[in-house]
Amino acid sequence: EEVINIMNGLLKNELTNGFPMPEAIQKLAIKVSNYREQLSLTRQGKVTAIQYVLATLSVIACTYVCYAGDAWISQDDAIMLYFATTYLLAYRMGLGPAIWAVILSIACFDAVVAPPAFQLLWNHAASFIVLFPAVVLQGYRTSKLKEHANNLEERVEERTKQLALTNKKLSEEAEKQRITEDKLRRTVEELGRSNAMLSQFARIASHDLKEPLCVIQGYVSLLNSRYEEKLDDDGKDFLGYIVDASKRMTRLINGILQHASVSNNTRKFEDVNVSTCLDDACANLEQRILESGAVISRGPLPNIMADRAMLTQLFQNLIANSLKFQQAGVTPRIHITAEHMDSSWNFALQDNGIGIEPEYRDRVFGMFKRLHSTEKYPGNGLGLAICKAIIDHHNGKIWVESEKDNGSRFCFNIPAKS
Repeated sequence: EEVINIMNGLLKNELTNGFPMPEAIQKLAIKVSNYREQLSLTRQGKVTAIQYVLATLSVIACTYVCYAGDAWISQDDAIMLYFATTYLLAYRMGLGPAIWAVILSIACFDAVVAPPAFQLLWNHAASFIVLFPAVVLQGYRTSKLKEHANNLEERVEERTKQLALTNKKLSEEAEKQRITEDKLRRTVEELGRSNAMLSQFARIASHDLKEPLCVIQGYVSLLNSRYEEKLDDDGKDFLGYIVDASKRMTRLINGILQHASVSNNTRKFEDVNVSTCLDDACANLEQRILESGAVISRGPLPNIMADRAMLTQLFQNLIANSLKFQQAGVTPRIHITAEHMDSSWNFALQDNGIGIEPEYRDRVFGMFKRLHSTEKYPGNGLGLAICKAIIDHHNGKIWVESEKDNGSRFCFNIPAKS
């Protein structure tokens, strides 16, 4: 039986994990499987033969009791004894042995218990007609019950094998998932350490860069104050270039520090009024707004769970970006709206600036990604990158919808419960 089970497992690829099986082993497995079916039929035949033998012996024993106890067992009692014996056989063995036992009981009763032949059988015909069909009916029920029981056992066995195979696959999948989760956890830990090291490097590098830059600016100012009258026009231009370059370098260093602080910020969120953050951003840009004559309007803005300082910085950078990239001779107009969608708030900032060509929409959110020269539009290329870092920190998404010369619509969403 153990060998047969192993061979059946090979045939169903339960033990080979889906790999091809050698032809010789496959033929052997098929032969063993066929032998199992033959063995099952042989066993079933042996069981049936034993049942008929037991039925015959039971009727003979009943006949002997009736014949030996003729003095104190009446013919009606004998009929009841035959009925009880055959009914018990029908209950235990099924229809075939039950019919055989009924036929044999009638023959033995007529030939041994109540001779001469058929004389008393007719006298008790009513009893036989009433009692022995009940035996046949019980045998039929028992056979059907055994048939259903065998079918149920086969289904249970098959189902058990399927469950065992499924359990094996689930165990393998669980092991693979555990390995994947371990790899993912280690990757996240390494990424966290890498980000921390990069942030620390950015702060240290920016701090170290600021010191010589301050020295350069100091000496340039000193040269300009002491030797301004002695310098010709070219010398003054050269000093101006140095001053402009140092200012751009200062802005660049400050932008890097700001981006690093946003990416590694661990402050907890709080209930923030978005309209208040927008007011603060406009106050920080008050001088530029007055100089450009910009008109900034807004729709109803909600309260959300967010970092107040970051949200203010986000609006400040977006508005500053819209003020910078304006069409010549056109009054800047900026409108901010908010809409609740499912489990998040969708914000939009619409301007009437120069717009962005479709192929550059994703590029504008990268660090140091510029679409125009610094001479035409000054800046360090970090404003929108900082906006993306802020939105990422809030588990949101930011994108731009724009066409060249038709303004830009900067959209971002923030979960209602970050």
